[in-house]
Amino acid sequence: MIKALFVASALQLTLAASVNAQEIGIEPIYGRVSLAAGGEHAVELKAGGLENIDVTELLPSCRGFVSRGPHFVVDYTAGEAPLVFLVHSKADTTLLVNFPNGSWACDDDSGLNGGDPGLVIFAAPSGQYDIWVGAKEEWATPDATLRITDSAVD
Repeated sequence: MIKALFVASALQLTLAASVNAQEIGIEPIYGRVSLAAGGEHAVELKAGGLENIDVTELLPSCRGFVSRGPHFVVDYTAGEAPLVFLVHSKADTTLLVNFPNGSWACDDDSGLNGGDPGLVIFAAPSGQYDIWVGAKEEWATPDATLRITDSAVD
């Protein structure tokens, strides 16, 4: 069952038409995966990035620092369940996602454990999702796990 926390996070999405500092189409730092409805994938990564781009300059209600290129890319084939992005880290992190239609979403602390970021995308379209995991502290690169799923989250 998807936690009520995630329902609230879907209502708190920050969307923008374009974000100039982020580069779409360049090779993701930690790779990419094709994921069909019902699938799940997790990747260990370092949040933040060498370029240390302040996300508040891109999306004012979002907080954190990211790399120019995406950490990970998901080529998603949609199903009926929502598409869920979760980040887990001992550090304070943020999540930035570029949708197939070019819109953006960001989350700070709406995920599991009350402090990790998480996004639930209802009626998620098929296509490429570019994902950045940001660090809250400038120049930090904490360990993090990105989980992508469309199954229920307990």
